[in-house]
Amino acid sequence: MSSQSRQSRGGRARWALASVTAAALLLGLSACSGDDDDNADASSSASSGAASSSAEDTALATAQADLADANAKIADQEQQISDLNAQITNAQDAAVTVQANLSAQTQRADKAEADLADLQAQVDAVAANFPVTVPASLEPFTDNLVGGYNMTLTEAFCDGIASCGQQRPQVHADIIQGPNGLQLQVPNVFTTGLFMVEGSLFGVTDSDLIVGPCADGTPTNSQVSTTIFANGVTIDTDGSQTLSGLGASLFVAVNPAGSCGAGNIFFSATLTPA
Repeated sequence: MSSQSRQSRGGRARWALASVTAAALLLGLSACSGDDDDNADASSSASSGAASSSAEDTALATAQADLADANAKIADQEQQISDLNAQITNAQDAAVTVQANLSAQTQRADKAEADLADLQAQVDAVAANFPVTVPASLEPFTDNLVGGYNMTLTEAFCDGIASCGQQRPQVHADIIQGPNGLQLQVPNVFTTGLFMVEGSLFGVTDSDLIVGPCADGTPTNSQVSTTIFANGVTIDTDGSQTLSGLGASLFVAVNPAGSCGAGNIFFSATLTPA
C-alpha cells in the first residue's frame, strides 16, 4: 500500500471520529436539557400539589370545626329537649296529683251533700210532728211531789191590807201524803188539802196567821185559795218527761175584823225542792 493511501484513510478516520464526538456532545447536551426540563416540571408539580394539600387540610379543619359546633348545638338542643320533657313529665305528674285531690274533694263534697240531705230529711220528719202540745199536768208526777220545798212569794195584787207592798220572806212548805190525799203545809201559817183538777192541784182553807192582826189588835181571818201547777216539763229525746219545777198562786181574801175592813192579796209563788 502507498503512503498517500494510508494518509488518506487516516484523515477520513479522524473526521469520522470528530463527527461521532460532536454528535455525542450534542446528544449529551440534549439529554441534560431534557433532564432540566423534567426537573422543572416535577418541581412545579410538587409545589402545586403541596398548595393543593394545604388548602384541603384547611378546608378539612374548617369542616371539622363546623361539625364540632354543629354537634355541640345538637347536644345543647337535646339537653333542652330533655329538660322540657322533664318539665312536661313533672307537670303531668302534678296534674295527676291535682286531679286526684280534686276527685277526693269532689267525693267528700258529694258525701257531705248526701249527709246534709239525709239530715234535712230527718229534720223535716221531726218538724212534721210540730207544733207539739205538751200538757203541763201534774198527774204523771203525783207520786213524786211529796217532799220539802222553799216557797217564794211575790205580791201581784194587794188592797185593803196594812201590809200591802211589803216583801214576804221565803218560807218552808211541805207536800205530804194526808189521810185523804196530798196536803200542803206551811208551818204555823196554814194546812190545806189538795185535789187534782185538770192537771193542777187546788186547795182552799182558812188561816188566822197569813195576815197579821188589825191595828187595834183584833186577829184577822182569811180564806186562802192555793193552786199548784207544773212550772216546767222537760222532754228527753226518748220521749220521757221530767217535772222541772212547781209554780203556785195564792189568793187571800181577808174578812173584816175590828177596825180592819175587807182586803185581798194575790201572790204568785214558786216551790223549789229544799
